[in-house]
Amino acid sequence: MPKVDFAEVKKTLTAKIKREPSELDVQSYLMYPQVFLDYEKFTVQYGNVSPIPTPAFFYGLQTGEEISVEIEEGKNAHHPLPYRGRGARRWYPHRLLRAERPARAR
Repeated sequence: MPKVDFAEVKKTLTAKIKREPSELDVQSYLMYPQVFLDYEKFTVQYGNVSPIPTPAFFYGLQTGEEISVEIEEGKNAHHPLPYRGRGARRWYPHRLLRAERPARAR
């Protein structure tokens, strides 16, 4: 296996993601470059989505379902889906989160 210049990879990755990557970011990028870049793009767009329950994240909410996500210390956002018209697509809660208001895990 060829040797890797971590400093050079970090420099390349910094240019791609426009922030200083952590050591873990560099290692993730080395193992799965496109997966890491896709993940980075997603987190820049939506912020931290880890507090969203897995079924709601992957499958959206059904009519009548509601979730609560802590968006900052002591501040919860309640997201109900009271009604969905015929032919409407599922509602995915991660689309409400923004990088300016990252969610926090409890």
